[in-house]
Amino acid sequence: MTDYSQLKDSILEQAHEKGRKLVAEATAKVQAEAQLQEARLVEEKLHQRAVQLQTIERRLQRESQQIENQKRQSTLVTKQRVLKELFADAYHKMATWSREEELAFLHRVLPRYADQAMVLTLGAVTAEKLTDQDRQDLIEAYPQLQLAKETLKIVGLPEEVLHKSPFDLSGGQMRRVAIAGVLAMQPEVLVLDEPTAGLDPKGRLEMMEMFAALQREKGITIVLVTHQMNDVSEYADYVIVCEKGTVVKTGTPEEVFADASWLQEKQLGLPSTIQFVEKLKAKGFQTDARPMNLEALADLLVSHSKNGGDTSAR
Repeated sequence: MTDYSQLKDSILEQAHEKGRKLVAEATAKVQAEAQLQEARLVEEKLHQRAVQLQTIERRLQRESQQIENQKRQSTLVTKQRVLKELFADAYHKMATWSREEELAFLHRVLPRYADQAMVLTLGAVTAEKLTDQDRQDLIEAYPQLQLAKETLKIVGLPEEVLHKSPFDLSGGQMRRVAIAGVLAMQPEVLVLDEPTAGLDPKGRLEMMEMFAALQREKGITIVLVTHQMNDVSEYADYVIVCEKGTVVKTGTPEEVFADASWLQEKQLGLPSTIQFVEKLKAKGFQTDARPMNLEALADLLVSHSKNGGDTSAR
């Protein structure tokens, strides 16, 4: 009986010990999970606080920028007001000048620009005081004025523009005057960024023909930045295609426009002449030609017609 009691006590003790260990392990696990949860809550609170601080910082930056912009705007308004008053005062004083005083002023100012080509624009008040002979004498005295006069002819503007205020010119005329000012510096390279943007088809054609003439007659290298594929195919000698600042394709117009699927992928499209030929081919027109301009397209159609082909697209 004693042995049985001892065995029972031993088993119970072992069971109690195992129970205590299980309880201890469970307690430790609960405590660890509680600590982890607490740590997560602390981390979340810190993250929320960091977000709040960032929000406050951005708001302070915006408010600071707004204050700075208001200061700049106030300063700008003040400067504009002062300049307006100064110009108004100068205008009223100059309006009272005699013809001799006007000429004396021009002869004081123009020598400062003796090494630069320039366009001299006379206001209505000054223009009324000067005679045609006075204007001719100024041109002879300052050859850079003659150069400016010649560049106006190059860009297709009449001499009357020389006697107009810039505010009296049309948008197209102002663009041509700006180009004339650049040409008057006799550059070897002319970089043009979307020069025909905003022009109607007639104006765009005239502008591009003018650039082509400059390249052909004056030997000026023209670098044209454009999204107009018709202009590229019609006028370019060499094409560089850029995407996000990286050169992705180079070659002649014929080489660049050879892969229609690639052009569509890059959202460049095809010149209208090639689009027209593709529509003809869909109607049974047999050709591998890809005309880059209207003249080449006309030659293709005439040649096909003479050879007995049907160029109609019904």
